[in-house]
Amino acid sequence: MCGICGYVGLDDKELLKRMCDVQRHRGPDAEGLYQDGEVGLGNRRLSIIDLATGDQPLHNEDESVWVTFNGEIYNYVELRQQLTSKGHEFYTESDTEVLVHLYEEYGANMVNVLRGMFAFGLWDSENRLLMLARDRLGKKPLYYAKLDNRLFFASEAKGILQYEEYVPTVNLEGIDYFLSYGYIPSPLTAFQGINKLPPGSLLLYEDDEVITKSYWDLSFPTQPQRDDAQTVLAKLHEVLRDAVRLRLRSDVPLGAFLSGGIDSSTIVAIASRLAGSSLKTFSIGYDNDAYSELPFAKSVASQLGTDHYELILQPDAFKVLPTLVWHFDEPFADMSAIPTYFVSRLARSHVKVALTGDGGDEMFMGYPWMADPQRNLPTRLKIRLLSLKRKAQAAIKREPQTPPLTLGDRYVLRVSKIDESELEQIYTQRGKENRSIQHTSNYLLKQFEVVQKLAGDNLSQTDYVTIKSYLPEDILVKVDRASMAVSLEPRSPFLDHVVSEFAASIPPEMKMNHKRTKIILRQYAQSQRLIPDQILERQKQGFGIPLENWFADELKVILEKLLLGRESTIRTYIREAYIEALVKDRSNVVSAQRLFCLIMFELWNRMFIDREARSKPSLDIEQYL
Repeated sequence: MCGICGYVGLDDKELLKRMCDVQRHRGPDAEGLYQDGEVGLGNRRLSIIDLATGDQPLHNEDESVWVTFNGEIYNYVELRQQLTSKGHEFYTESDTEVLVHLYEEYGANMVNVLRGMFAFGLWDSENRLLMLARDRLGKKPLYYAKLDNRLFFASEAKGILQYEEYVPTVNLEGIDYFLSYGYIPSPLTAFQGINKLPPGSLLLYEDDEVITKSYWDLSFPTQPQRDDAQTVLAKLHEVLRDAVRLRLRSDVPLGAFLSGGIDSSTIVAIASRLAGSSLKTFSIGYDNDAYSELPFAKSVASQLGTDHYELILQPDAFKVLPTLVWHFDEPFADMSAIPTYFVSRLARSHVKVALTGDGGDEMFMGYPWMADPQRNLPTRLKIRLLSLKRKAQAAIKREPQTPPLTLGDRYVLRVSKIDESELEQIYTQRGKENRSIQHTSNYLLKQFEVVQKLAGDNLSQTDYVTIKSYLPEDILVKVDRASMAVSLEPRSPFLDHVVSEFAASIPPEMKMNHKRTKIILRQYAQSQRLIPDQILERQKQGFGIPLENWFADELKVILEKLLLGRESTIRTYIREAYIEALVKDRSNVVSAQRLFCLIMFELWNRMFIDREARSKPSLDIEQYL
């Protein structure tokens, strides 16, 4: 795991070093710089595999191909054997070196044989070609920008911000999406002129031309093969056990996050059996029983015999927000980033790598509302849905061909934090003048159009869109930034692409019905006697925080000062009356979620736009009050 960066079009090793230095948290163990005329590659390394000789950037035999790499190639041992048999010579024992030799063999098609999580920049000096690539599901980040006829890339946007000719400005199109969903989807960012390479994509830069293309997608068969349950369970055991086995390859101490839910408990149980020794596990909880899963995590840890550590968060955990904003680079409003950061910090005090249960909900249909996006909607959304239905019905009477609300419409309504119809109402006049009118729902509706060719049933379509949107743009961003902030490498067996492709092939009724989620995964854990029955029968709880309670009491003053104080900046964009109404209603769950969005926008705007963004700003929340 590393922080990577580079450029094509200038010779500035001091800039390259600044790009590395600002990402030091991603790789505190070593730094490497490579310069070839007007091409630079940089790397900050977190040493996991081959501690002695694996420093980057690395090259092939004649030093014509160089790579800077972030992530893990889990099948590197097998790939290395194949490449050696073809005559390739290696000078390290690292997983990174297989990349340059694979490129010699397969060119850009090399990504198709990789099994892992990765983002890398590869320079072909003979053809003067830069290739950027990101793993299939988007576990590792990669930003890029074409500025002044030069191409820049980095693991984090702050790496590109080190280019002094670039002046950070707000991309209000990205902010529209942030207010709608709590994150900004690829390829957009919150910065004008800076992009994110989408998951499962390549970027080729040659002769001053940028070409991006997708190399992978997840397909749900329109007529899935309906094998008997025992056959499916046997195959699931094979692929999941293999995914965990590969992720146990490490030359440094390894542990696991343990929430007490089905996903993390299953991974920890499999890992414990494969490791053959006691695994260290880590959990976060609260004094509020409605949010805390600590008793369940402790129960699993006790049964599996892990070396278990836990931490209870208090309201003062909120003070970590400036730290999170700095590490996330963009406004990000998933409140579970707070406990994710603290459980990562707890784990990092004992290990350098942690297995996670991320992806279990997406691969095996773990969200109860997937069966019907309209089910158990909050009151505000029920009112909005009723209004939309009436408009649709009226339109049908006028135009018989006008369709009713689609599955995509209902999905957008379910996942939106602020409905797109409200966006125009919350901006100030200046905010309206600086944004182009966006229909943020199109981002998801277009994915429903794509998946209609890849999946025949509503459940699989809903799952596909979740895997293409919420998973890479929210869940995986959260885990990557929160863990790398403390130099911890997370590994997610459920996100192995072999596991995801097999899970997609399972008939939807074996994964979910209207009453039960993750059916086949529960059956698997039970058949293997992996975890206690009380865990198997638990409903999904999530990884939230009691924010509305904190806002109503301990955090009231912080909330008011940040958003309504003299130093507040987002009132340039967001109407003060709207902010005041939310603050007044802060103990309401929906209002608390929206307030969290505005707080993250406010802190980001001060840190990256209104203040000096090229060096680390103050991370003391008192400086922002």
